[in-house]
Amino acid sequence: MRLRVSKCVNVAFKHVGQGTSITKETIQSEEYINNCLETNLAFLRCIPNSAWFWSDRKKDVFAMIRHLGPPTAFMTLSANETGWENMLKLLYKLKNEGTELSDDFLAEMSYVNKAQLVNEDAVTCAIYFNKMVNCLLKILQSKKRSPFGKYRVIHYFKRIEFQNRGSPHAHILLWLDNVPEDLLSNDPEVIKLIDELVSVSASEASGNIKLVTHKHTFTCYKKMDPNKKQESRFGAPFMPTKKAINFIPMKNTDPDYSEALFKEYKERFKFIKNNLENIDYTDFDEFYSHNGIISDDHYYNIIRAGISRPKLFYKRTPAEKWHNTFNPFVLHHLKSNMDFQIILDEYACATYVVEYVNKHNRGISNLQRQIIDIMDEHPEFDIVDITKKMSIDILQSVEMPAQEAAWYLLREPMAKSSVVSVYIPTVFPGELA
Repeated sequence: MRLRVSKCVNVAFKHVGQGTSITKETIQSEEYINNCLETNLAFLRCIPNSAWFWSDRKKDVFAMIRHLGPPTAFMTLSANETGWENMLKLLYKLKNEGTELSDDFLAEMSYVNKAQLVNEDAVTCAIYFNKMVNCLLKILQSKKRSPFGKYRVIHYFKRIEFQNRGSPHAHILLWLDNVPEDLLSNDPEVIKLIDELVSVSASEASGNIKLVTHKHTFTCYKKMDPNKKQESRFGAPFMPTKKAINFIPMKNTDPDYSEALFKEYKERFKFIKNNLENIDYTDFDEFYSHNGIISDDHYYNIIRAGISRPKLFYKRTPAEKWHNTFNPFVLHHLKSNMDFQIILDEYACATYVVEYVNKHNRGISNLQRQIIDIMDEHPEFDIVDITKKMSIDILQSVEMPAQEAAWYLLREPMAKSSVVSVYIPTVFPGELA
């Protein structure tokens, strides 16, 4: 990959004009950065995981949304190399010239030995995860055998990301068949779809509920503010409800709206969230009694006052407050951490694009700051010198997980969709030459 980048850069900078002036204002200009993405550095689109590569994939997602409508669900799948017995047996067999690994020996194998097997064969691990994800998607798309029934997957967009620990992670948008038009409503058909596809119950987790149980880590609190009480950006612990239900935020145009009542409900919402964080409840009676909740309607009003946009609350008991949402079939076969959520509206869809497909923009901000620092330190440098200086620094500091390197060498796609997007170069009639 370094050779590919090096050759591309050499060719590109042959066409940089003499005396090309790049100022701080130029680097900070959003228009200039977008122009670089489109033209100046467009040759980097063939480099996986580059900003220019993901800029193209973002356009593919938007093209799918324009033609297919908004996606129905968002699914995240993680690798669990040390927990996949079949893969560990395969790794052991490959390492020991065909010797089989018995179930008894595997059960006694320490975590360190399992991790060593995984670390020694990144290629097999990467292929195994990719094959598993592709196989699951193929089953979910089946007209006759899809576990989603009449809601089978008809289209998808998949993005691969590598976590800090080096394992792959798949973020997938799903377009489902026979979906009700208004997913924001509490129509019986909408609730039926949610109940059939999404669960948080340990009884439907095939003994894997620990894999989808939330535990607070540093990633929960990326935006630290010493003046505010820290809350998990994932929403955990999750508010329990007796049934799946869509809530719309309380508005001052509501018939029974009262400013004083709204403030009271909002404070009560914070109080309940804090109690959920620190207190375990056995059932709804205990939960309602301890938090001064009079009835279901009273509780629903408290929730409506505590949210800022339409939100779906899945059916869950107070004891299931830490369980992430999952699909029972996928979890049974994946046996790893996963997440499965229904996408209610365009806002939720846009959030996905910003959070997962558009992550490279954060890298661009860092790149802008680094270029400005070099310009301050070496005002005599032109754009070619700046690029050379940055390239040396990057090559000396970049680290890549072994599985990610294997993924690139195997030419496995970092993004894949069920349809092909074709770019047609067109302009408005008035702009024709």
